[in-house]
Amino acid sequence: MERKVYITLGVLSLIAPFIISFFIFNETKTSSLVITFMSYLGYAIINMLYNIFNGYDLDYNFLFFFWPLTLGRKKIYYSELGYFYISFKKDKVKVFKQTSFNSKFLFDLTYSGDNEHLSSRIKANLDDIYKENLRAKNIKNSFKKWDGYIDKKSKRDDKLNQLL
Repeated sequence: MERKVYITLGVLSLIAPFIISFFIFNETKTSSLVITFMSYLGYAIINMLYNIFNGYDLDYNFLFFFWPLTLGRKKIYYSELGYFYISFKKDKVKVFKQTSFNSKFLFDLTYSGDNEHLSSRIKANLDDIYKENLRAKNIKNSFKKWDGYIDKKSKRDDKLNQLL
């Protein structure tokens, strides 16, 4: 779902400058092109500022304005954490986390041709990155399973009281 929102916002952001410049301002073609170009330049500046303030690498983290650069990624699934996307270029595999507004670079690996080895390395790296989330999820699940009794005696007494 996040990927669909990301691409939809991206498509709308690419269409909006044309609609604004040609239909709303109803200016000459030259000024419409200038408005469109300034809009795209504004997108690039917003993306750079977003990445600078978040401490990201400008080459790998894209706001939805630049969705065409994120096409061609393969979707992978990790049961504990959800969907991630990978891209392959030469012998490097880059792993990204997709949100509704951006595509965030997580890490890269060297691909040797063995898919089992690659998947286990991706899982190990995701476990390292999201270890706190996984720990919190495990704690929450074990708390849900707890029946609420503090010791065996109180559990036994309560069951006897329920039978009587």
